Amino acid sequence: MPDRFFPTITKPIAYEGPESDNPLAFKWYDAKRKIGGKTMEQHLRFAVCYWHTFKGTGSDPFGGGVYERPWNASSDPMQRAKDTMDAAFEFFHKLGAPFWCFHDRDIAPEGATVSESAANLETIVQQAKKLQKQTGVKLLWGTANLFSHARYTHGASTNPDPLVFAQLDRTWGQPSAPPSPFLRVVAGPWRRIEPIPDPGAVPAADLRPQLFDARSDPAEQRDLAGSPGFSMPPETEEALARHLAAQVPPWGTAPGEVQLDELELDQLRALGYAVE
Repeated sequence: MPDRFFPTITKPIAYEGPESDNPLAFKWYDAKRKIGGKTMEQHLRFAVCYWHTFKGTGSDPFGGGVYERPWNASSDPMQRAKDTMDAAFEFFHKLGAPFWCFHDRDIAPEGATVSESAANLETIVQQAKKLQKQTGVKLLWGTANLFSHARYTHGASTNPDPLVFAQLDRTWGQPSAPPSPFLRVVAGPWRRIEPIPDPGAVPAADLRPQLFDARSDPAEQRDLAGSPGFSMPPETEEALARHLAAQVPPWGTAPGEVQLDELELDQLRALGYAVE
């Protein structure tokens, strides 16, 4: 990782024990120490929240922002977003945090249109994906900010204004992404996640099976399928074959038809749905 924003921290912060006088050392958190059969890292799934850590200014009801944020120096909102993402992953890596979390508007600026907002988010998501691969830091959760903008004064998905409701889908008005369904196969201690072949799915090069051993890795942190020379356990192959032979959709049984009366159809139209 480049040392752009935290150059004085030259290596990840380490555990040095309660006697250490190093202000940048863990005194009690030893990631590899086992307690009750699991490491502290497995018990304590620490995540850095993006909004407070990198977007907060230190403002409160008594005054404006006081934090110096070198990643906010650019006058271009997208460049600020890219610089902030670089700073964040440099921080995650040096802190040794295994996870991070964010809202969509934390990482990418809102555009003049829904389409522009979606494009901004996609650009930064690709950057985050690359940095996750470089550092090994994983996403604990990501969600939508449906509270900061004034449009959400009267709610988000419950808003009486159909334009606000439509705005919730950041890909609204864009070509929809092709489906990429997965199956989860459980066979004894093995937990297998299998992408389902589909002509409209994401290209196979971007998808591969994953395998976890619940005995030694109950938190599913180590994907065994990526290990050199590893082959799938026969029992998972058999379970997968049985499921595919049954021709059951990955999401379960096909949905049945629902009859709607005219009042219900009018309610859907009021929410912005195109209903015949």
